[in-house]
Amino acid sequence: MNAENNFTLWTKKYGNETSGHISAHTSQILQSQNSPHRITSSSNPIILKKSSYIKTGKYPKHLNFGRNKLFASYIEGCGIDMFEFVDNKLIKITSNKLPASCIHSIIYRNLIYVSVSTLCSKKSKKDLLAVLNADNLEKLELVSTRGKWSKFIKIHPTQPLLFVSNWFSNDLSVFDIHNPEKPVFLRKIKCGISPRGIDFTPDGKIGLVACYYSRNIVEIKVSGESNVKVTYIGKPYDYPNYSGNMRDIKIINNKSAIVSNMGRNLIHLYSIKKRKIVKSTIVGKHPNSITIYKNSHVLVSCFLSNRLYLLNVPGLKILGVSRATGKNTVGLATFGETVFSSAFGSGLIEVWKPAKQINKTNPRIGGRRTPAPTKT
Repeated sequence: MNAENNFTLWTKKYGNETSGHISAHTSQILQSQNSPHRITSSSNPIILKKSSYIKTGKYPKHLNFGRNKLFASYIEGCGIDMFEFVDNKLIKITSNKLPASCIHSIIYRNLIYVSVSTLCSKKSKKDLLAVLNADNLEKLELVSTRGKWSKFIKIHPTQPLLFVSNWFSNDLSVFDIHNPEKPVFLRKIKCGISPRGIDFTPDGKIGLVACYYSRNIVEIKVSGESNVKVTYIGKPYDYPNYSGNMRDIKIINNKSAIVSNMGRNLIHLYSIKKRKIVKSTIVGKHPNSITIYKNSHVLVSCFLSNRLYLLNVPGLKILGVSRATGKNTVGLATFGETVFSSAFGSGLIEVWKPAKQINKTNPRIGGRRTPAPTKT
C-alpha cells in the first residue's frame, strides 16, 4: 500500500481532525448559554478578493512564503512544491517527492524543514524530518522524528533547537540543529493529547502547545540547550462544557497568544501570565490556521465556511472576511498585503488582495475568466 492512500484509509478507520465535532449550530448555542465569553458575530464586510489561483496536486496543506518563494506541502502525492510569485500570479518552479505525506514546513536560513508522515500506516515506515535546500528543494537529509503522525515544526528563537509535534504519539520531538543541515534527535516530551501548533515567546523563555483532543494549552520552558520540560498543563477550555479542539497557536508578544478552537468555531486570546483564555470571538466554521497579517492583525482560515477572517489584536474584533475560497481552506501565508491560501478539498492555491485593490470583474488567470466563487 503506498503512502498516498494512507490518509484516506486512516480517516475511514479512525476519523479525521474534524471527527467528533458538534455541529456549528450547537457550538454557537453552547457559546451563548454557557461560555464566559459571549461574543457573537454579525454580517462582515468583504476585505479580501481573489486575484488569481493555481491548480495543484491533491490535498494542498501547509503554505510558507520566504526567500521570495511560496512553498506548499501535500497530504497525497507526498510532495512539496516551490512557486515564484510574478505579476500577481504563482508560477511553479520545481517540486520534490518525499517518502510519505508532507504535512508542515518551516524556512530556516537557506533550508526548509518538512514533517513527513506515514499517517499511522501499519507498515513499519517511520515519520521523518526532511531537510531540503530552499533554493532548489534538493533533499539533504532525512531523520526519524521517533513520533507518530508528525505535524507542526517550530524553531526556538534563542537556542539551536527544533521541535516537532506528534499528533498520534502525544509528544514533541526535540532536535539539536547546531548543524542545520544535519538535525540530531535529542529526546521526546510527553505533551497532552494530539499536540498540534507550537510557538515561543520572542525571548524564548516560554513555549505554548495547542493540544487538539485534550482541548487545552500546555506550557513548556527551555533552559539552555538540554533542559526542556513541561511546566504547566492547562485545563480544557470552558470545562465541564464541550471544550472544542485547540489547533493552531501564534504568540503575538511575551504576554499574549492567539489560538484557533476548531470544535467551538472560536478564536481565543490567551494570557501567558494568567495562563488562561481571557477573550474569545466566534468566527466561521472550523477555524484552522492562523497567521499574522500586517503586524497588528491576524488572519484565520475557516475550513468549513470556506472563508478567511481578519481580526484585530488584542481586541479580536472581526474586521472583515474574504470572498468564498475553494473547498476546505487550510494553509495561510502572506507577502506584504498579499495573502495565499490552500483549498484542501479543491486542490488550489489562491491569491488574495485587499478588496480595494481588485476591480469588480471576476479574477483572471492565464488570460481566462475564472468561475465566480461559490456562495457558502
